[in-house]
Amino acid sequence: MSTDIPKLQDAIAEAEAKLSNTLGGVLKITIHHKLSNDRLTMVREIEQKVFRQELQYTVEELTDASNMPGFTCFLCSLDGGLFAYDFGYDDLEKDEFYDDKTVTLIEKKGVGTFLTVLVALNCYWTGYKSINTITEEMDQEGRQLRKYYERFGYRVTSISKRTNVSTPRVDMKLLLTSEIVQELCKKYIG
Repeated sequence: MSTDIPKLQDAIAEAEAKLSNTLGGVLKITIHHKLSNDRLTMVREIEQKVFRQELQYTVEELTDASNMPGFTCFLCSLDGGLFAYDFGYDDLEKDEFYDDKTVTLIEKKGVGTFLTVLVALNCYWTGYKSINTITEEMDQEGRQLRKYYERFGYRVTSISKRTNVSTPRVDMKLLLTSEIVQELCKKYIG
């Protein structure tokens, strides 16, 4: 593995410093492999503010996700208040990670970008070969989600219609080569 790729803790420290400066407060990023009931409730409250009903997980579904093998959750707090998270777990295929959700209450300040890159970096150092995610072309707010992931190097693996959901499902994959991860860190972490 390349020595030009930063260690996760160094990248987190850099992200915390940059986002603290941008957001004008003390930003803290923590990693969890299990979530307490209080944290699950906070994650659910953030989901309710961001996602339309059909995309929200119940507390029970969040609990089930947190019990999956390889569960990893990045939590972001600003001045002690949780406002963003990203979580995922082992995918069905060996050496693949499924990035389930990235959510932030503060947009267009780099929070989602840092979370996306930190997840890729964590997966790289953990030994995953790729990250899979499911998204939409565009959400109800007009955010172009497919394009968001494509800018990090994700590629579409399939597009399919879904029942009871207004937009098609877009399956995407990011290969975790040392070159791709190094470029992501250089471009977004610094």
